[in-house]
Amino acid sequence: APNSNFNGTWCKHEYDEVGTIISGNLTVCIEDRIYNLSEGDTIIIKANLSHCLYNTSDTECVSFWAKQWITG
Repeated sequence: APNSNFNGTWCKHEYDEVGTIISGNLTVCIEDRIYNLSEGDTIIIKANLSHCLYNTSDTECVSFWAKQWITG
C-alpha cells in the first residue's frame, strides 16, 4: 500500500524469491541491507534470509514475484 512504513514484520522462506517492479517503488530489506527499487528493477531474495517489503511512496507499487524451490 502507498505511504506504508516498516511494521516490524519479517519473512523467511525455504525457497528463493525473484521480484520485478512493474510500476511504482518498493523498499526491500534483506537482513541488514536496504534496497530502494523502482520500475524495471529486479531483486533476488535467497532462501532462508530474513526480509521485509514496504512502499513509502505516495503511489501504488505493482510487482511480480516468483518462487524457486531448492531441490537436491
